[in-house]
Amino acid sequence: MLRTRKATAFAAGVSGSGFWAGQTLGRAALGFVTERYGERICITIYLAFAVAMQLIFWLVPSFMASAIAVVFLGVFLGPMFPGAITVTAKLLPKHIHRLHGFAFPESRDNLVYIRW
Repeated sequence: MLRTRKATAFAAGVSGSGFWAGQTLGRAALGFVTERYGERICITIYLAFAVAMQLIFWLVPSFMASAIAVVFLGVFLGPMFPGAITVTAKLLPKHIHRLHGFAFPESRDNLVYIRW
C-alpha cells in the first residue's frame, strides 16, 4: 500500500486493520447466513467473492478501491475457517472427530510458530 498505492503510513495501517475488522464482521454477520443456507453453498459463494476482491486489489491501482477490497476480502474470508471445520466434521467418520478437533487448531497455531 505504501509503495504501489502511494498511501501514507497511517492509511496503510488502517487498511490492514480494516482486513481484521472485516474478518470479525464476517464471522459475526455471515455466520447466520451460512447456518441458514448451508455451509457448502455459502463457502463456495464466499470464496468466489474473496477471489473477486483479491482481483480488484491487484488490478485497480487506486488506494481507496484497494482499501475497500481488503476490508471486503476480510469479510468474505472470515467465515471460511469455521465453515470448513463444520463441513469437514460432517464428512469425516465419527471415530476421527476427536483427532479432527485437535488437528485444526494445531495447524493454525503451527503456522504462527513456523514463521519464527
